Amino acid sequence: MSVAARRIFCRVGIRHVLGTLWSVREDVTRRLFDALYTPICVGGELDADLAPHALHAQVRQLRADHPAHPRLWAPFVHMGP
Repeated sequence: MSVAARRIFCRVGIRHVLGTLWSVREDVTRRLFDALYTPICVGGELDADLAPHALHAQVRQLRADHPAHPRLWAPFVHMGP
């Protein structure tokens, strides 16, 4: 998703938008997002305010697992408060 598209989502009221700056292998993205949703699901509901912190934790884990391959962990971004 482009930066411009994420800005549109934010302008229409979606507070937290997660995306990438470039294409990332599907297996890496799936693993990151599967792990990301666990800590932001509270009582069966998603707490979107936890998304930036959860994304940061998952990117740190990817970076620890693949320090020589920033192409795998560097493109993930959060836009929002």
